[in-house]
Amino acid sequence: MSSAVFPGQDLKPFIEEKLNFSNVEEPVKIQIGSGIIQNGNEVVAIQAGILNCRKSKFSLKSSQKRYIPLLNDLVIGIVTARLSELFRVDIGAQAMAVLP
Repeated sequence: MSSAVFPGQDLKPFIEEKLNFSNVEEPVKIQIGSGIIQNGNEVVAIQAGILNCRKSKFSLKSSQKRYIPLLNDLVIGIVTARLSELFRVDIGAQAMAVLP
């Protein structure tokens, strides 16, 4: 099942349809990938794309070429400058990151 989704769209109906929650009594653990964020019971798309589903793993496939960092993302960066009390780090985004 693949569906086109837009930023801010609720993905719970797609997930419920895929996993068929009608005859399940206990919680089902799902994994979410890039382009999707979970906040409590909400599962929301944060970018436009095609929703991919494999078993209980959900992710968005998009043609976005630039990485947009989100809070709590784990990234690998290259230290490009050492300032007096900071390090400037290139994480491949539109702006440099700064570490203490």
